[in-house]
Amino acid sequence: SLAFAFAFLPKFIANARANPAVGLHRALAVLVELIDSLEKDGYAEKIGAQMLCLNLQDLADFAETVENAGAFMVVQVHSSIVRRGDTLDVIVSPRHKQHSSQTNWSDDPINEMRALMRRMDRRVVCVNEQVERLQDYDGLCRSAPGHRH
Repeated sequence: SLAFAFAFLPKFIANARANPAVGLHRALAVLVELIDSLEKDGYAEKIGAQMLCLNLQDLADFAETVENAGAFMVVQVHSSIVRRGDTLDVIVSPRHKQHSSQTNWSDDPINEMRALMRRMDRRVVCVNEQVERLQDYDGLCRSAPGHRH
């Protein structure tokens, strides 16, 4: 099982909570997307590690200054992962930082679609896991002594 260590996570959470365009819910959603992306892209295998150390300083700074919720929600599409020794730095593109101060900003539809597809994929996985749990529970109930069919 893969483990994660986060540098600047408290700063990221504090900045997100203090920014009305971000908030805790959006911050956690972006963090989940980041983790999901790192797992799917095989960073642990590339590095040969059981634990990934992520530096969130740039993302934390972005969470403090972004003025557009939409720009924050697609930040992962506009970020890169830079390896520095055993640490992976999450770096927000300078161009995206410039756009983040525009309250009427909208992303390229392709990037918005990628972000939406990732969120939908995660939700489908969660629904499938819930269905499997319910099926397991139903099977246990049916096999319990005294259960009537």
